Amino acid sequence: DGFAEYAFDLGFYLQASERLDQVFEPGEIIDWAISKGPQHAPGTAYAYNTVGHNVVGLVIEAVTGQPAHEVLRERIFDPLDLKAIFLPPAEDPPQPVVHGYAATTLKAAFDLLPATAAMAPTATVGEVYDISVVPQEAIRSAGWTGGGIEAQMSDVAHIFRAMFNGSLLDQDMITEFLTTSEFSNYALGISIGEADVNTAGAAVELSEGTISYSHGGGVPGFRSHAAYYPEFDIALAISTNVLPASPTLPCSPAGSSPRSSQRATISLTATASRAPHRPRIPLPLLLKHQLVSNHSWPGVLGPSVYEPSSWKTEQ
Repeated sequence: DGFAEYAFDLGFYLQASERLDQVFEPGEIIDWAISKGPQHAPGTAYAYNTVGHNVVGLVIEAVTGQPAHEVLRERIFDPLDLKAIFLPPAEDPPQPVVHGYAATTLKAAFDLLPATAAMAPTATVGEVYDISVVPQEAIRSAGWTGGGIEAQMSDVAHIFRAMFNGSLLDQDMITEFLTTSEFSNYALGISIGEADVNTAGAAVELSEGTISYSHGGGVPGFRSHAAYYPEFDIALAISTNVLPASPTLPCSPAGSSPRSSQRATISLTATASRAPHRPRIPLPLLLKHQLVSNHSWPGVLGPSVYEPSSWKTEQ
């Protein structure tokens, strides 16, 4: 679609930092991208962006006459019996949630932006910046259907598996879903054959001959990734509450604030059980990558357990 990517634009971060307590409407994100102009002529190049999926969210609402979060729940979440998944800002997960942290270059940006720099004395925990100190309205609403879903990792793994094993889409839709372009191995929101990881650390290598469908993403304070291996009918979902994510980040120093102990914890979920039979629902293919949370719900990070009446998270 040629839209610019707001998530990598320092000017957008500056704009967002001036209204952290205000929800972004989808039209505002789209208007921002339009103001940047097309990034290339149609059919000449590929570049990842989130904005086009926000457009799809508005299309879904126009076609169905329902809010996007209701359509997702009616056509995807409920048929898969998913309970711990939400689309802000219309829906919110239960409290409490684990803190998210910004490290290295992202922390440096938060230390420089006037609005977030003013919060640094409270937000700084050793080498990281505690994102939970910052008002969340702008951060949690910008992604929307472009990656704003917040979910427990178990639900992410189940929904990722269901996209490819026939529980959610028929074979024609799966085939189209996995069709790549001439410019990359990226299909409709899915990387084919290699790990979709664009964060700190060494590249992830797969065993020779292994087939995988994967997607990952992040927002300030969180990074998540999911993959499906069709040969084994296994889906994996992993999330961490620090961005950029790196397994070499130091552990919390002795005597530091308890909230810092949540830093760099990782939640990993796998599912391989056969899904119960579900009707094959003709979903719009372009729902695609927002099914994997770009803002992994903080409640999945660190030791947590779901009970019918409450969410418990070790603080």
